[in-house]
Amino acid sequence: MTAESCTTATPTPKEQRANDARAILARRFECRNTPVEFTIELGYKPAAHHRLILAAVRELLLNDNFDALILLLPPGSAKSTYGSIVAPAWALLRDPRAEVLLACNVGELAQRFGRQIRGHVAGEAGQRLRRTSTSLADDSTAAAPTCWGWTI
Repeated sequence: MTAESCTTATPTPKEQRANDARAILARRFECRNTPVEFTIELGYKPAAHHRLILAAVRELLLNDNFDALILLLPPGSAKSTYGSIVAPAWALLRDPRAEVLLACNVGELAQRFGRQIRGHVAGEAGQRLRRTSTSLADDSTAAAPTCWGWTI
């Protein structure tokens, strides 16, 4: 066996573009169907308990097996990050027509979470993962106060 027979051919530029496009589409699919992968795409590093939260969110949104998700975790366990920011952003990227109601005991907190959700959906990761070139509304109705919280 010669050294020449062991080497693989370098893909042509056209083949390389096709390979790159397949990899991008595969990553989009992975992030749309798995909130853990979406979270990693946003730059977070989910720990084991975060992955459990995200699995419950996925179950809630995709399978309709239960009506509500209540996170009873100690302070500092990232309930707000994963339950109030990442999960709604993932839901909105999966279905741009989805409606999210974010309620907090302090209106400013709901507003801050809403801005972070909008930032993830409109940001670089959101643009890479969207199916279409849709965007969020620029007006304030996309983050409007209600009597109980903020709608995104």
